[in-house]
Amino acid sequence: MPAVNESTIVASSDSQSDTAQPRAASPFADAPRLSIVVLPFEDLRGDPQHEYFVDGITQSLTTDLSRIPDVFVIACNTAFTYKGKAVDVRQIGHELSVRYVLEGSVQRDGDRLRVNVRLVDAGSGTQLWAERFDLDRGELFEVQDEIVAHLARAMDAQLTEAEARRAERAQSADLNALDLVFRGWAAFNRGHDPATLVPAERFFEQALLLAPGNVMALVGLASVKFVLATTYTTDDRASYLTAAEAAATKALALVPNDARAHGALARVYMATQRAELGISEAEHSIALDRNLAPSYSAIAWAKPMLGRAEETEDHIVQAFRLSPRDTFTSVWCRVAGEAKLGLGRSDEAVAWLRRAVEANPMYAMAQFTLAAALAQQGKNAEARAAAGAGLAINPSFSLRRFREASYSDHPTYLAYREHIYLGLRKAGVPSDNDESVPNTAAPLPDLGAPTSQSAWSFEDFAAALKSALRDYSRVDLLAANPLVHSRLMAARGHAHATGLQALLSETVDTLFASPRDEKLRRVIELTYFRPAPKQEAAADRLGLSFSTYRRHLTTALGRLARWLWDQERRRPA
Repeated sequence: MPAVNESTIVASSDSQSDTAQPRAASPFADAPRLSIVVLPFEDLRGDPQHEYFVDGITQSLTTDLSRIPDVFVIACNTAFTYKGKAVDVRQIGHELSVRYVLEGSVQRDGDRLRVNVRLVDAGSGTQLWAERFDLDRGELFEVQDEIVAHLARAMDAQLTEAEARRAERAQSADLNALDLVFRGWAAFNRGHDPATLVPAERFFEQALLLAPGNVMALVGLASVKFVLATTYTTDDRASYLTAAEAAATKALALVPNDARAHGALARVYMATQRAELGISEAEHSIALDRNLAPSYSAIAWAKPMLGRAEETEDHIVQAFRLSPRDTFTSVWCRVAGEAKLGLGRSDEAVAWLRRAVEANPMYAMAQFTLAAALAQQGKNAEARAAAGAGLAINPSFSLRRFREASYSDHPTYLAYREHIYLGLRKAGVPSDNDESVPNTAAPLPDLGAPTSQSAWSFEDFAAALKSALRDYSRVDLLAANPLVHSRLMAARGHAHATGLQALLSETVDTLFASPRDEKLRRVIELTYFRPAPKQEAAADRLGLSFSTYRRHLTTALGRLARWLWDQERRRPA
């Protein structure tokens, strides 16, 4: 099957998405939440002999989108009545009572194909997302399958994100279970780091209080609990995995053929020393939904548990073929890198793991595994820096926690893990009895309650502030931040994590209240309080180049740190 050679995504900025008509005034207010029509793709060459292929993309994509839970898709027979006509997407949305319109074109030049698609908000006519494929023509049906598989996967995430943005604009009193589900999945899709997982968990739990039988919320909760259990953020792995299995099992009791529920259950099986059963469950989920790229990555993760790490890469490649720009690219690369490291192929492991860190620097396990691989190469300084970066994200990670979280008793798998364990130890990852951290990690000082104005330096204070901003959404991590014991917090009478959250948000609002400082305030908000998936995405939302965004962020952090430091020093000891 040919690979996608080039792909570009265009996301709407905040200002664009905010142009959508308010829900109460919109003629589409009563349209189903995830409602869409796939308009007939246009053949730019106008070749009658090629028309069947272009129409086939439209038909297959309509069918695949209809398999996504809670998506309402207009049937092909209706959509094709618009074929060859000049259309206004707002009129189509009104006529068909749908919120979204997907349209595209196909252009063939010899043995090359270019496919362009875009998702449009039918209420405002605003383009929400666009993507382009350039690929070899090859076997037409293989090409069509690849285009449709990738589009269906991408559209699932894009529709969920669009509805989450609608929910964010709504008044909190108006939120219902489905709004909360969309917000939960949107948060989860942003990556495997605490700042996104904890809000996602809260949204899914709130949704289930309102609608205990919501399958999307059950699958979401199972997914979050699984990730929290398997990223070494807790010693109570068993209760998280038990909750994940219960949620996935309940979802399947309600909808036995839900592919994503089978995929969630598969991962729980794998994490509880039932790798073969997990692989079988993942294969069943793929049989139900061929586009389910996460199930391929789950199989890749389980293969080393059976002593077959050499098979991992093939499944990861298949996942990338289905979704080359997936939100969980970092996880897939880490799985491939960990398998290579277990096999002793450190050069290949480092290549995969650098991709994982580049895709999501806040994914702690990618940093830790990279540290182990670099240590096995003898690159001790880089290894310790990577371990330090991981500990800054997940300070509770330790060699003991890694060793105890074994997913199989297969002797070959245990040998794989020992190789990784030795790398982690060389990289300076602490055990429970060794609280040292890598020399290059710039750890936060354990300051306790400052007793004099010289209790800590400005550099220490600034480091603590940056860590607090990064952990803003994680109350458990904020509780360990030395700022909790600062004079600022003591003066407020709120020496706890939620008080620190309030201090940070209130200070940002006050310090950057001037209209000329609006960009600085927004940079802080989109980086820490309402983080975008990546800093590049935050820059796009602000309409800034990445270099300008980074410059604004540095300026904002410097002013914030200096202002709070001055306030701290004025407080009595």
